[in-house]
Amino acid sequence: VLRHVMRKQYRAVGAGPRSLELFLGQLHLFWTYLREQLTAPLVVMALAGIVGLWGVSKRWAFWFTILFVLSTLGGIFFLNYLPTLHQKELIGVFFLPGVALLTIGLGISAAWFLQWLQRSRSSWTPVGVLLLCALPVLPATQSWRENNHSRNTIAYFSAVDMLNAFPLNAVLFTAGDFTAFPLAYLTMGEGRRPD
Repeated sequence: VLRHVMRKQYRAVGAGPRSLELFLGQLHLFWTYLREQLTAPLVVMALAGIVGLWGVSKRWAFWFTILFVLSTLGGIFFLNYLPTLHQKELIGVFFLPGVALLTIGLGISAAWFLQWLQRSRSSWTPVGVLLLCALPVLPATQSWRENNHSRNTIAYFSAVDMLNAFPLNAVLFTAGDFTAFPLAYLTMGEGRRPD
């Protein structure tokens, strides 16, 4: 983490200019990442939980908010580098604390919702429990939709054609994951061309 913050881990990327425009761009990327990980409705619920915490305990809410701000604004400031193709992966790894804090806020929001439902309409409490249990369906569905490659057969058949073109007991030197992963899957996963 220290090497990351000090921009030594990605020295080859280059140190970008520290500008307000770049800072705001990275802040936008961070919120985009949160929305993709938790989906927009869950992020709103989580923020509502964080805000509502001030009405229960000012001390806990203060430190909770400080941690959240440090893991977002402070992190983005120290991560102020020249954006490249790696920016989404970098932000995804660096801001896991922000996601964890939002998840706690989501739990607070869900608990208060059940308490309110129990006080106002106790007969609807089981329905509220079912709704809350269904919340993970949102990010799970979105993740499946974005990562479903079952219809993408180009990589599969390209790797099959590559294997069929190699002579018996060939030794392959692959450069990069785009070649290594499909070939490794075919040879080790499906048992094609074990030679």
